[in-house]
Amino acid sequence: MTDITVYVKSRAFGKEGFYWQNATNGKQETPEFLEQPIIPKKTGDYAAVNFLIIEDKPSLILMRHSDRLCLQVTGFQSTESDFQGREFSTSIAWVVKDDEEGEAHIRYIAAKLLDDVWLSKKLELQEIVNQAVRFDGKEAFKVDLEKINQFAQGEVDQEEVRQEDYQIENQSSESIANLKEALERYKLPKPWKSWHETKGCDDKNKGVLVIVTNWLPDSGILHRAGVWRGFADNVTPPPLKKNPPTEKPIQELNNQHKLEQIPIKKKNTLKLTLLRIAVVFLLTTIVATGVLLIFWFTHQEELIEPIRIKIPIITPEIQTQPQQQQPNLPLPTVSPESQTSP
Repeated sequence: MTDITVYVKSRAFGKEGFYWQNATNGKQETPEFLEQPIIPKKTGDYAAVNFLIIEDKPSLILMRHSDRLCLQVTGFQSTESDFQGREFSTSIAWVVKDDEEGEAHIRYIAAKLLDDVWLSKKLELQEIVNQAVRFDGKEAFKVDLEKINQFAQGEVDQEEVRQEDYQIENQSSESIANLKEALERYKLPKPWKSWHETKGCDDKNKGVLVIVTNWLPDSGILHRAGVWRGFADNVTPPPLKKNPPTEKPIQELNNQHKLEQIPIKKKNTLKLTLLRIAVVFLLTTIVATGVLLIFWFTHQEELIEPIRIKIPIITPEIQTQPQQQQPNLPLPTVSPESQTSP
């Protein structure tokens, strides 16, 4: 018999509010897979898986966590109301070991839920929940596990795994019917091809395998979460990053490295030689400059002392010539005849 743990989330009549209960032992206990931050948000941080859904609306999540397969279904409206007259909803989760028997059981429950809630809408489990989950005093609720197990008894036939890529699109009756058939006929993929923002797709082993819900917090979150099958009312693929980097196999990279190793060494040798020449030239320049500076400071006084040159002063000689005495000429005489007029 499959080792399965059943959890129920509901609320008490009084102020205790909502909580998860391990229906196997009756203790308050939240399933571990619901507390792990695995869903990438637009802000860059991570949220728990229930960030994808509105818990008081019908939603189904099937995921692989650690060595367990976990299934959660939400949105079963209770016929009871709390102390303020408010209606509320109930959620149920099943956790099994990730082996052949556990997988066959969890696939059976998931396929039956898809038919009961989304396709035929018989709402058989809704009626069971109304009978099995009741108030227990004012601050607790109790679960009739046998009634819930009646719905979950059975398993599917094991088939080979179909290596399929992810399928994420707007919810439709056809897509859910195809998903139900796949769960009934085929093993869950491990790994599966999930969406990747640069490579297009990538292999994934753990995380959300299946989600069916109505409204998402953002239209591209199922792609970023890497789910295998995701159906909602507002799905839009996020854009791929431009010029995705190509990744070559390790062996190919090693071979390429060996081929390029010799020319790379030659280039490196030439660069090293030029570098050495530059260093020697720089050191020589520094040493020569230092010698010149030392010589300058030690002979500074001698170098700047003015050089005295005796320059003969040539004074011009002024030669004076004696004035020549003019000869004494005899004074003219006036004759008496010249003084009388004719």
